[in-house]
Amino acid sequence: MDRTAETEGFVRWVVEKLAKMEGFGVEKRGEIPWCPRWWEHPEVVQRLYVSWLAHGKAVELARDGDGQALSQWWIHHWDHHASRVFDRARGPLRFCTPKEHHGDGTPKQTPFLTVATPTNGWTL
Repeated sequence: MDRTAETEGFVRWVVEKLAKMEGFGVEKRGEIPWCPRWWEHPEVVQRLYVSWLAHGKAVELARDGDGQALSQWWIHHWDHHASRVFDRARGPLRFCTPKEHHGDGTPKQTPFLTVATPTNGWTL
């Protein structure tokens, strides 16, 4: 399955919408954790991707007359994911700056959970 169009739509949404949603008031709040190479952070990609999908659905619902759809998107999707992505202390971009990616492009994420497959015969 070719996902080129989907990828292009997603990237366009990040580039065109994200600065409008989060760029305001930066001087007053201080530098936010961001990375110019955001696509090299798997958690960021996943959070932005699901936010993009949900935003598209909210826009569709709003066009169909749901006056609360976009508000619900802000409350139940964006606010939650943005608070994680832009968390200075524990967020996935905490080591980056808006001007510089810290790393060699290889995610340096060390899983803190070891997950094994249950042995044969295991059932719920």
